[in-house]
Amino acid sequence: MSGDIISLCRRRLAREKGTIRKDRGGRLPVALVYPGFYRMGMSNLGFQLVYHLLNRRPDVAAERVFLPEGQEMSLYLQTGKPLLSLETQTPLRNFHLVAFSLSFENDYLNLLKILEMGNIPLLREARTGPDPYVMAGGVTTFLNPEPLADFMDFFLLGEAEANLDPFIDAFIDLSCRRSKRKDVIRDLAVQVPSLYAPGLYRAGYHGDGTLAAFRPVDAGLPETIRPARL
Repeated sequence: MSGDIISLCRRRLAREKGTIRKDRGGRLPVALVYPGFYRMGMSNLGFQLVYHLLNRRPDVAAERVFLPEGQEMSLYLQTGKPLLSLETQTPLRNFHLVAFSLSFENDYLNLLKILEMGNIPLLREARTGPDPYVMAGGVTTFLNPEPLADFMDFFLLGEAEANLDPFIDAFIDLSCRRSKRKDVIRDLAVQVPSLYAPGLYRAGYHGDGTLAAFRPVDAGLPETIRPARL
């Protein structure tokens, strides 16, 4: 049955033009996830832009992951196999970084389903050293990231053309130098002005649900996160 899933991925790849295939050796393995079906993700210009921005770097190998549908979803449910990437059919949790591209709030439930199918703990606080880092970017995240704050290790806010390269530079460097997950995330929050790590901030709310206060947990963290712009 898992062979059938792999065959479906390979048939889909055979119909594509311009597919990027990279050897993962010595490169940062990134799963770029669109929390919807393949046909929707492939028509999303923002998702396509981030895919090419990542893969133009010689130190990154980014592969795509989508929410399965139809026969493919049935096969996953029947077999219990973990969710696979499109390019090399690698299990989602085997990537070092899982990056969600979010355009619509309706995709939030799909995001949780994808994490579940990938055997990645849903809650940020439940993840440990072997688990991938889980992040999100896109229009909905820099308008209001808080609905997903319990599930994301961090958000990258703003325009990908402006903040993706500085983030990847910092992430690769810190992943090599820091052994503890919490240290990597904290140093990223200090070094990347557009990165919001919700575990390092405390939000307070009025009775009507509007934001009352937003403070870092210690003085060494930036008080303001600034979305990157061109």
